[in-house]
Amino acid sequence: MASVLSPQTKSSLAATHPFTCNTCLVAFRAHEAQRNHYHTDWHQYNLKRKIADLAPLSSEVFAEKILHRQADTQLERERATFEKHCAPCNKTYYSGNGYVNHVGSHKHRQNPVGEEPAVAESAALAEKVESLNISNDSTPTPSVTALPLEACLFCPYVSPSLTLNVSHMSKAHGLFIPEATYLVNLPGLIKYLGEKLVFGNMCLYCNKQKGGLEGIRTHMQDKGHTMLAFETEEQQVELGQFYDFRSTYSDAGEESSSSDEAAASRSKAAGGEEDEWEDEDDNGEAWETDSDTSIDSTNLGSIPIDRYELHLPSGRSVGHRSLARYYRQNLRDHPAAPARRAVEYRRADDDDEEEEDDDEEGGEARAVARRGETGMIGATTSQKRDVQKMHKLAQAEEQRGRRRFEAGVNRQANSQKHYRDPLLQ
Repeated sequence: MASVLSPQTKSSLAATHPFTCNTCLVAFRAHEAQRNHYHTDWHQYNLKRKIADLAPLSSEVFAEKILHRQADTQLERERATFEKHCAPCNKTYYSGNGYVNHVGSHKHRQNPVGEEPAVAESAALAEKVESLNISNDSTPTPSVTALPLEACLFCPYVSPSLTLNVSHMSKAHGLFIPEATYLVNLPGLIKYLGEKLVFGNMCLYCNKQKGGLEGIRTHMQDKGHTMLAFETEEQQVELGQFYDFRSTYSDAGEESSSSDEAAASRSKAAGGEEDEWEDEDDNGEAWETDSDTSIDSTNLGSIPIDRYELHLPSGRSVGHRSLARYYRQNLRDHPAAPARRAVEYRRADDDDEEEEDDDEEGGEARAVARRGETGMIGATTSQKRDVQKMHKLAQAEEQRGRRRFEAGVNRQANSQKHYRDPLLQ
C-alpha cells in the first residue's frame, strides 16, 4: 500500500515503508509494489510535471483528470459519428448544431415538402442533444418574431418610418443598396434581409451563420459586413426579385435594331460591283471612280518615283510600309533632311562659283565635305579646330576614368584574405 510522504513524517515512515518514489512523494512497503508503480501512468505524468518544474499530483487528482478526459473522448466520439439527412432540402449534416440551425432557417421553412416530419426530427434531435449535454447553444431556441420594417438590421434602433430607417442604416452603418434606381420593392427587400438575420442567423455579405441575432449583428459590425453582396451572379439572382431592369431592355433593342439597319444599308450598298462605286455630288451629277487606284484628293499631284516611294507636292517623300524597318533606323553621323538640303544648295553654289572662277583660277577643284563632317557645314576653320580639341580632351578624360575604375577593381582584388594551409607550415 502506498502512502503520501511529507517532510515531517518521512523519518517516521522510513522503517515501515523503506521503498519510496521521490517523484510522486509516496512510499511502499514492498519492492514489487515500487516497481509496479514506476510503470503506471500516474508516475509517468508526474515525471513530465517534474521536468516542467511543476508540483506532482496526488492519485485522487490524477484519477479525476482521467475521468474528465474519458468523458470528453466519449463526447467527441458521439459528435464524430453524428449524421443527419434533410430530405426536403436534400442535404446531409454531420454536426448537431448545424442541423438544428438548418431546420430553423428561413430557407428550410420555405420548402413546402415534409414540413411536419422536419419539425418532428428537429424536436427529437434537440432532445438527443440535450441528453448528451453537448452545449447550451444546442437546446431548442424559443420562437422568434420577424423584425419590423422600421427596425435597423445592424443595431436595436427603431426608426419612425422605413425611409428614415434606410437613411439611418446608410449614415450610421454605411449600408449601400446597389442599383437603387431599378429597385421597385424596398419594403420587400428590407423584410427579406430581416428574415435572413432573424431566422437564418446569416451574414448579409458572407452568408456566415452565427448564434442568434445579436451574434450575427456583432459579426457584421466587427468584420465590416454591414453591406449587401451584389457582385456574383448568384448574389444578383438572390436579390433580383426586388428589382426591375426592364427599362434597360428597350435601349438594347433600339441599339440592336439600329445596328441591324446599318448592316442592312451596308449590305445593300455593297450589292453592286466590288471594284467600283457610284456617288452623287450636290448638283445631282453622278461620278464613278476605281476603288483600286483611288487616292486622297490632296495627293492628286503626287508623283510616284517607283513602287516603293512617292513624292508629294509639298516636297516630302512617302515610303512604302514594307520598308518601315529601314526608315526607323537612326544612322550615326547621318545628316538630317535640312542639313542634306544645305549641302545640296552649297554644292549648287559651288558649281556656279566654279564656272565663274574657271577662267580666273584655272579651274581649281571644289572641296567636298567628307562623310561625317556635314554637321560642320558653315563653320570656320578655327571653330573646327576647337571642336577637334574638345573631342580629344573628352576622349582623354574617358580613358582616365576607365583606368581609375580598373585600378579600384584591382585594389579590391588585392585585399582578399589568404589562409595558409597548416599542413604546409
